[in-house]
Amino acid sequence: MTPETPTAITPLEKLQLHLNITIKEYGHYQKPDLVITEYLTADNYDMHILTNDEREIQWENDVYYYKPDFNTIMERIEEVANDVPEAVIQVSSIEEYFEDYEIEDWLNNNIDDDGTE
Repeated sequence: MTPETPTAITPLEKLQLHLNITIKEYGHYQKPDLVITEYLTADNYDMHILTNDEREIQWENDVYYYKPDFNTIMERIEEVANDVPEAVIQVSSIEEYFEDYEIEDWLNNNIDDDGTE
């Protein structure tokens, strides 16, 4: 029997483990706990949405005319992770909103050497 080669954990996987969340691209989820997506207006402008309920978007808190920075996204994710055990985050494009280097920076700044915040 040959020993298994350990696979490297990606920054996204490490983030999910640390916060006890699941980040998935759009799929068949009954009710995600947070949705991160982009809408196109009738006059072809992009709007970025971070909302807990797509049916009741709070325009003053959930809508961004420009892509929100990573720290803003993480603040919303942390709020949900603190309120909902094993929260599901549904995102329209993982590549668009979760760059590996941003995740690594966030993890380095928010996790102590012993794995705690």
